[in-house]
Amino acid sequence: MASEAEPGDFLFHNGMLCRRDRPVVSADDAGFLRGEGAFETFRLVDGRPVAWGRHRRRLLETLAWLGIAAPDLAAVPDQAAQLAAGAAPTGEAVGRLTVTAGVAGRPRAC
Repeated sequence: MASEAEPGDFLFHNGMLCRRDRPVVSADDAGFLRGEGAFETFRLVDGRPVAWGRHRRRLLETLAWLGIAAPDLAAVPDQAAQLAAGAAPTGEAVGRLTVTAGVAGRPRAC
């Protein structure tokens, strides 16, 4: 019997909404194998990232320093708001954005 999903049971992976209980990171991912990646943790208030511009800039600078191609981050505030709407529609929450070097030549879906 499949259990019904709760609001906090989801995440975005490569722009796709995925269930948290389904693996999305390959065992061959450079971030998993060798720690090749960066992350940014940010506060959300009423579903919106606080100081997103600063967090975005810091993440992009770190990725450039590591030589990791930066993904398009334009959708992140809306994706964070979508996740927060289910888990913490008002008040505060915490978001985490992780970018890894990935698996060479193989984008992953969920």
